[in-house]
Amino acid sequence: MKSGAVMPEFLVYDTACALRLHWNNVFNTNYMKRTELTEKLYNLRLVIDRFHQKGHKRQMCKQFMNPNYEQNRDIFKHINTSVCEQFFSFLTKFRTSLRVFNYPTSSLFNMLLFHLKNADTTGININNFGLGQSYFGNDIKLHFISSCISESIDYELANENSIEAEEEEEPQETYQEDYQQDHEGDHEEDQEEDHEEAH
Repeated sequence: MKSGAVMPEFLVYDTACALRLHWNNVFNTNYMKRTELTEKLYNLRLVIDRFHQKGHKRQMCKQFMNPNYEQNRDIFKHINTSVCEQFFSFLTKFRTSLRVFNYPTSSLFNMLLFHLKNADTTGININNFGLGQSYFGNDIKLHFISSCISESIDYELANENSIEAEEEEEPQETYQEDYQQDHEGDHEEDQEEDHEEAH
């Protein structure tokens, strides 16, 4: 949010009621100081997804945290609030494979799975990458070197590796003239070998 992300007006969460009660307790305290950003967060309209709704018994859960409640109905009537649960069900098919991956392979594999599943669900072409970037705030775009997350991660890792290498190795001076003198005969020897093989 500090980098320009746009805060949504609504949040669907399986324990939105517990989150609301927690925020009520900590908002405007040392744990959640009142700022422009925390006020936006605190004032989000929270609802419980339909899949978990039936297990909630509090009055607040049955009313204003219910996506089907009168004040929420128009907003959530065409929204599949259980899409995360459905996607988790899809991901469990890959749990054995996912366990063996470390960062960044795990992130890349997950992003690829998310993209392929979204493409299949929505009917978009699987070659359409970077669609989400059009929703990024301008300040956030500066954190990505391209719309492809793998290139950003590669860049990140390359920088980390070069910093680590610099810290581990003593700086060594190299001179182009020394290299050229040491290897002057290499090129001539290669040409002689090629000439002998040709005859």
